[in-house]
Amino acid sequence: MTFSRSDREAAFGSLMNTVFWLTPVLSTTFASAGNMLASIRCPGEIGCRIIDEAGQAAPQMALGSLFRCRCAIVVGDLSN
Repeated sequence: MTFSRSDREAAFGSLMNTVFWLTPVLSTTFASAGNMLASIRCPGEIGCRIIDEAGQAAPQMALGSLFRCRCAIVVGDLSN
C-alpha cells in the first residue's frame, strides 16, 4: 500500500506517540535525524529532545529537530 506525502505527514505524529508508549526513548544521530523526522511538519510533535555532546555539532544541525520538539535539554562543552 502506498501513502501520499500529505497522508504520511498527517499520520506521523500519531505514529510517533504510539511508538513512544512502547519505547519512550529513541536515539538518533544528527546525520539520520533528517530522514527520521522528515514527515513531521508541525512544531511540538516530539516531546523532549536531548542533545548530548552539543559542543561537537554545528548549531544548524540541531535546528530541524529543535523545531519539532516541545522542550529540549542541550548538554555539552563549548567548542573553541
